[in-house]
Amino acid sequence: MADDVQADRLVELTRSWGAPLPRAARPEDLRAMLPATAAVIETPYALPGITLPPVALSPPLRITGGIVLLQADRQHVHSVRLDVGGVCVTRRQIVQRQAAPAHVLPPSGHAPEQALTLSYPAPDRWVSYLFPGLHHTCVAEVILKPADASPP
Repeated sequence: MADDVQADRLVELTRSWGAPLPRAARPEDLRAMLPATAAVIETPYALPGITLPPVALSPPLRITGGIVLLQADRQHVHSVRLDVGGVCVTRRQIVQRQAAPAHVLPPSGHAPEQALTLSYPAPDRWVSYLFPGLHHTCVAEVILKPADASPP
């Protein structure tokens, strides 16, 4: 299980990454936070995106990867997904730092990949924490979206 410092670092990271996601966020708003090794990817029939490399937060806690999805116009951010690994940041630790979630999306089945999602609004963004697995204990992904988007 993550210690308090590691849980704090994850929540701080989501707040800092979410800060430049106002309505109609642009990729330039995130440039200062993108690692130099981030790469633009384009897949047919999918939104264009920027892949994110692994980043250490508070070892062993790290972002194992992620993606910044862009709108089809390539000028606005659709969402940011950060994959979390290395240590278990628990639901309890997130709720202690974020209060009660505004939206709770329960898993739609019993498969291990089904996730419990806790979504928190801010004036200009949504922050959602995904907890997959049978017991939905550990954060595996964080999704950030502009406020005018629907929560994940």
